[in-house]
Amino acid sequence: MNELIQILSGGSLISDGRANEVADRVLANPELFDQLEEGLSESDPVIRARTAHAVERISRTHPEMLTGLLPKFIEMAIHDPVPMVKWHLAMIFGNLPLSAESVDEIILVLFRMLEDASIFVKSWAMVSLTVLGRQHTSFRKVIADHIRPLQKDRSVAIQSKAIKAVKILENDAELIPAGWIKQRDRANNNDQNKHHLNKEGSGGCAGGSAARTPPIFPFFLRSYQNNSKNKHRWH
Repeated sequence: MNELIQILSGGSLISDGRANEVADRVLANPELFDQLEEGLSESDPVIRARTAHAVERISRTHPEMLTGLLPKFIEMAIHDPVPMVKWHLAMIFGNLPLSAESVDEIILVLFRMLEDASIFVKSWAMVSLTVLGRQHTSFRKVIADHIRPLQKDRSVAIQSKAIKAVKILENDAELIPAGWIKQRDRANNNDQNKHHLNKEGSGGCAGGSAARTPPIFPFFLRSYQNNSKNKHRWH
């Protein structure tokens, strides 16, 4: 166990521990990122969760440091049982400048996260889907259609966020709340709202040379877009 992982260990999932401190240390010394990444593979859920927290913090300002990790993030988002790990991954997906070939894969992973038992996982999945919908306009309808059922969720907080998310996706004049976007800085958030992110996203570092997930991912979304009556859901 390297020094950074040791710093992230101990205690319980109730606390973020020194995750912010570790993230800031890696930001100041990028060569340490490989050591931090090792925490994502630790068997200790506390270490994995705090590592995900630190990586998410890094993704806000330097998403390029996460190049090549998309397949691992996808696997963890689907299979990791720890909610704190998953909601930070949901946040990361909204921070990455995804390549065109990666967007459909991430959207479907986030759709799955909308069905998670954790309110926090659902909430941040909605946020990232909304951000991606603003960036990639051709996906707005399918995203809105998947978020809309959450307007009847048992959680009042989820209901409220779902209502707001659909409004944002269906109305360019609706601003994304400042608290929804932690990446980079408030100036960037304001710029995103000002321009409504109407342009289709272009290639980004996050997709990198990452291996593609099975063809069913892009096929599913494109089929949905071509047929607005398609009611299939990915389970």
